[in-house]
Amino acid sequence: PWVTVAIAATCVVLFALGKYWAGGADSQALARMGANSGVLVKHGQVWRLLASAFLHANLEHLIVNMLALGGFGPMLERLLRPGRYVLLYGLSALGGGLASAFLGGGAMSVGASGAIWGLMAAGVGLSIRPRGLLPSHRLSQARRRAVVPLVINVLYSFMPGIDLFADFGGGFVGIVLVLTGVITRG
Repeated sequence: PWVTVAIAATCVVLFALGKYWAGGADSQALARMGANSGVLVKHGQVWRLLASAFLHANLEHLIVNMLALGGFGPMLERLLRPGRYVLLYGLSALGGGLASAFLGGGAMSVGASGAIWGLMAAGVGLSIRPRGLLPSHRLSQARRRAVVPLVINVLYSFMPGIDLFADFGGGFVGIVLVLTGVITRG
């Protein structure tokens, strides 16, 4: 799954660069690198909507998101093929960034969770409408495997410091792309 590996590598390299450039001022470095901010996006810095999806606040944040990416990414990359997988990931990241910027409370936001929520929700969507991508004998297992992480992540998204708007915005885009067939058409 070379696309998943490339996304993870980009996140790790940007995290290391952010630490190197921060000099103890992590939030300032993240702001300069592209942390999402509704105020700045509304003033034309729209690049932050995607850039923020490759930045992480701390090592724990990075590890949790990369483990989730490793859990959802390779399967979806194989099923959808690289081009559609990149589209799913990128549009989910954008949906999460837009929701965070325009619905969130105004705090700076970073992390791949909007894109990862898009992957997770796409997995749920595929278990509902497989469109020939999943064999019928695997559907019940796929549904069970999709529901547990979804429930856990919904609950986790309401924890303090978690950008639930990015999560739900990315998830919304991911499931809509699958259920409408936009990302799964042959």
